[in-house]
Amino acid sequence: MKKILLALFLQSIIQAACAQDSIKVAFSQEADTLVKQRFIDRYENVFMTKVPTRQMLKIGYSGYQGAGFRLGYEFKILPTVSLEAAVYTITDQDNFNLIYYRNYVDLWASLNARWYYNMGKRVDQSLSASNFSGTYFGLSYEQSIHAFRAPGPYRNEKGRFGLSYGFQSRFFNRGYLDLSIGLFSKGYWRNMYWPEAYDYNGFFSPKDFVLTTQSSFGIALGDWKKSRQVPACDVLLCDEQISDQWKLQIPDITAGLRLQTGNTGISYERRIGRSPFSVEANVNAWLARRSTPYHSNATYQVSSGLQLRYYYLQKMQLRRGTGGGNFSGPYAGIGASTLLYGYKQKRGVNESSQDHVWYKTTAFSMGYQQRLFKSMYIDASLFYSRLMGDYSRYYIQHQKLSAKVAFGFTF
Repeated sequence: MKKILLALFLQSIIQAACAQDSIKVAFSQEADTLVKQRFIDRYENVFMTKVPTRQMLKIGYSGYQGAGFRLGYEFKILPTVSLEAAVYTITDQDNFNLIYYRNYVDLWASLNARWYYNMGKRVDQSLSASNFSGTYFGLSYEQSIHAFRAPGPYRNEKGRFGLSYGFQSRFFNRGYLDLSIGLFSKGYWRNMYWPEAYDYNGFFSPKDFVLTTQSSFGIALGDWKKSRQVPACDVLLCDEQISDQWKLQIPDITAGLRLQTGNTGISYERRIGRSPFSVEANVNAWLARRSTPYHSNATYQVSSGLQLRYYYLQKMQLRRGTGGGNFSGPYAGIGASTLLYGYKQKRGVNESSQDHVWYKTTAFSMGYQQRLFKSMYIDASLFYSRLMGDYSRYYIQHQKLSAKVAFGFTF
């Protein structure tokens, strides 16, 4: 019996092996038919890309060549071409992202023509309406129209031309953002101790050309219809809980043969337990250098500090379900920092001087910080700062009321 069962078992194995399918199996992957969307198209209700706009009044912050304020009016003359008239201030060029009125405030006027070169194609593809959201090429002319309380040698009466490439977009019902990089016929940097820095060879001297970044954002008013359903939580962090974050400020950079400037900052913020308090450590730096055939001047500043922040509406936002522990919202802060300020100056062949000073400062601030798109942030604050100890050798104000706007990336 055992021999019969063994024979039947072997026969079943042989039949199964002989009955295997000899057809080859091939694997393939279907082509992806989904059209890749641009960032602004994925959030069309945020950037209002399909809302037609013919005119726009812009009131906001200007982070170019010394932080200041900007008022502009842009209107369409063709579906893809616009003209903009604007006035803006240049306040403090010793620290490009600080706004405070010291001994002078420069008032400038500009006229810009912009070509939104791919807007016609996007309109034909039903991806956009004729408005002011998109990439553009620009041609501009800027003129200093008044320098308050500045003596004659420190005024820059000559205007300048510029070519720029940038991106502008509406933001919700009442906001706008404009980022660009431009090539200008000359740079501009005020130094009240060094009037020779403003000797230019004319409009189009190759050595005076500069390549520089520009930024502006703020409130926008126009002829569009308000959207009642604003998808705020698609952009702003609403309920997410975050324990810490790194922040890198987008730098402002100017590069030329005779003028080089730059500033940036990095900070780390950590929440204290589950409380509305946080501690932020920060490092900021800027550099400005201007040279003429016989003179050169370089100024620099590096600071590091700590700040204790209290997001005083966080508990109320958590109760109402309108916010969370994510470093977003109004805050009050108190902090201290160490600052190194220095300069190096050369006049003629043999005459030169240099100096640097260490400062300790304290500051009290009121501000508003907001996380955007989970990887960006904006932080605006008004603060009062004061130097500590002996400030007999000071190159900066020993006390001042200032405003600061930082915009950048988080990780």
